[in-house]
Amino acid sequence: MIKFLNSITAKFSQYKHTKASKLKKFKYLDENKLKEMFILDINEKITGAISEKKRYGWIFYFSSINELSVLYKLDKIIAGLFERLDDFHGTPPSSLKKLSRAYFEAKYSPTSGYIYNYDNNDTLESKRNFLSKRGKLDPNKGYSEEEIIELYDKVKQRNLSELQKDDAFVY
Repeated sequence: MIKFLNSITAKFSQYKHTKASKLKKFKYLDENKLKEMFILDINEKITGAISEKKRYGWIFYFSSINELSVLYKLDKIIAGLFERLDDFHGTPPSSLKKLSRAYFEAKYSPTSGYIYNYDNNDTLESKRNFLSKRGKLDPNKGYSEEEIIELYDKVKQRNLSELQKDDAFVY
């Protein structure tokens, strides 16, 4: 669990310390977009993800625990990390997902939509939407179909590699 919390706090530090450089480098991004991107990253760390029917992330590891109070404590710790971020006025946004709910979703309904499922991105438009939400597409630039697919695959693989892989399949 310490390793999981370290990965979450690393995301907070990364957001705080790279915000200015990202805004400078990517002129099409603004503070609100960076906040949205940050929440997407944190939510994926919390819920894990599914790709090619494989489960990735800590929640699938946590789904075998019996002491659920640990998840509620971790939710509280994660919410408390927002106190360090002025951009969020010290409070977690309502869109922040919870480990306590992700536990039940992972255990009983992993494909319901709470856990991000990369397998649902089966069209060019869904891949473009995914990349756009994550600030990977400059709206002033045109992208070919090949560029979208290549960039999507690259971002997907990077995101999945950050998650702790679970060898179990989703049925």
